[in-house]
Amino acid sequence: MSNHFPLLASCLATLLVGCSGGNDSDSGQPQSSHLETYRPQLSYTAAKNWLNDPNGLVYHDGEYHLFYQYNPNGNTWGDMSWGHAVSTDLLHWNELPVALTAEKDAGGKLTQMFFSGSVVVDTNNTSGLGSAGNPAMVAIYTSVYPQGKTLANGQVLAPNTQSQSIAYSLDRGRTWTQYAANPVIAAPPAPFETEGQNFRDPKVFWYAPEQKWVMVAVASEKHQALLFSSKNLRDWNYMSAFGPANAVGGIWECPDLFELPVDGDASKRKWVMNININPGSVAGGSGAHYFVGKFDGTRFVADANSVIDKKPPTGTVYQDFEAASFDATGWTSTGDFVGKTPVAPSHGVADNQGSQLLDTYRLGKDDGATGTLTSP
Repeated sequence: MSNHFPLLASCLATLLVGCSGGNDSDSGQPQSSHLETYRPQLSYTAAKNWLNDPNGLVYHDGEYHLFYQYNPNGNTWGDMSWGHAVSTDLLHWNELPVALTAEKDAGGKLTQMFFSGSVVVDTNNTSGLGSAGNPAMVAIYTSVYPQGKTLANGQVLAPNTQSQSIAYSLDRGRTWTQYAANPVIAAPPAPFETEGQNFRDPKVFWYAPEQKWVMVAVASEKHQALLFSSKNLRDWNYMSAFGPANAVGGIWECPDLFELPVDGDASKRKWVMNININPGSVAGGSGAHYFVGKFDGTRFVADANSVIDKKPPTGTVYQDFEAASFDATGWTSTGDFVGKTPVAPSHGVADNQGSQLLDTYRLGKDDGATGTLTSP
């Protein structure tokens, strides 16, 4: 999630959500009428306060569950918790009590926040947290420890460490118990040891061919997706990493890995690695890109035609933007480009050749420059 960037929508998810009406019998709290002037009518919104990333989209026992990043105490980013809503038709939603609430000490300082993640239904009770007759819903999320934390084994986590944890529910998601031995992955594996404050957003799924759970998380500033496996959702082993590749102008967040049939043919299947970006999309801010390839249970390998070849073409450069100004390199400029200089990459621009470029966004008066540059 864009856990430390207070943008309204930081990760992308395909999701049809709609108006909530009336009271939910499980919530004990009134819902918005959804008739307020500025409230969207075909997007889920909480009755009040700030929300973003959808988390833990799962169907269980006749209900679709939507969890989401939520600030129960204000209308800006902060006190990151997991909000919760349910629906029977993906259109009408009932807001439930907060599933995982940011924790504070006696002085009101945050001790744990709950960043993005996913939810699975442990049908086979691999975790031992439920039973055959009542399988546990298990949430896998990023615990953030603003003040750091000393674990039971003596390991000391620095302030703002991001670790992966689990919680479980045995009552259709209405109440949640944090696993006593959290975090289940305290720190990123080698060679990512320095990324403890940028290790987040676990997406977990069942990999049937090997009867195991697979997690994909990110070392966000390294532009790497990290893959782990587990037989029981509690003990995890690092398997492999994917990246960097393609869009690396911003940080990587909210990954997903899933299999799809090609053109609807079940005998032909491809795996898709989806990576969200924030900031750093083509327009700045949030965006997403994906890779099509193969997953063998351990490693994801993108198809060659799914990875951009960033090597410069062979040959001789006749004209570039490496001088102090356009005029100094012999360019003839008109319009907004007159008297302007080349700039260093910014706001998500990446993979340029050389140290300077022509950036019409920054050169413009507001949102774009017009004019011409002509090389001699």
